[in-house]
Amino acid sequence: MPDVVATHLERLLRAYHPDTVEPHPDALVFGHPITGDPLGHRLMYERLRAALKPAGLDEAFAWHTLCHSYGTALAGQGVPMRTLQEWMGHKDIQTTQRYADYCPNPGERDVVEAAFARSSTNASTNLPTPAQN
Repeated sequence: MPDVVATHLERLLRAYHPDTVEPHPDALVFGHPITGDPLGHRLMYERLRAALKPAGLDEAFAWHTLCHSYGTALAGQGVPMRTLQEWMGHKDIQTTQRYADYCPNPGERDVVEAAFARSSTNASTNLPTPAQN
């Protein structure tokens, strides 16, 4: 987990639970409530589903959905691919590069938005429709 994310999580924990005991430096974020061991896949999935329903979110969401959203959002904000690769734990940069393809860079975004803005303000232009081609 990137230090910046850990710092924010720690700050939130202290804000909402000021009486929290100082965690061990090697403590797990998602530890088993009884044993403290890493959570298994089944229990992680059950916890995610239990959180989705009251939030009104589609229960078909999976952990990969969250990872994908995280990677796409960071790529869209211009986080360097090598940094994103490290944060997401990818061995191959090609895996990380997929996230960059979902988010156009700011220059590309501006071109697309400008093109759609022109087409909506000039709706009466005499451009051929697909049927006329």
